[in-house]
Amino acid sequence: MSHSQAHRQSLIARTRTARIAVSDGNVVGVCIFLTDEDLRELNIDLHEVRYVRYSIDGETSQLEVTESALPEREHGSTDQ
Repeated sequence: MSHSQAHRQSLIARTRTARIAVSDGNVVGVCIFLTDEDLRELNIDLHEVRYVRYSIDGETSQLEVTESALPEREHGSTDQ
């Protein structure tokens, strides 16, 4: 098994934990973080794509990540 295949297998199988953020007693959300290596393993072209899209399947609760080729002006934000 190549390094790339091994990482992809670990990316898919590895369970991660994220703390729910609370501010002034109010829940504000949770951060899901993918490393550059994770994104490469998901076939996201890091030289061409500045945004990724993600969705959560309501029936399976699975996260799906895809690259987004939309221009920055359509996202309403720019890189700082």
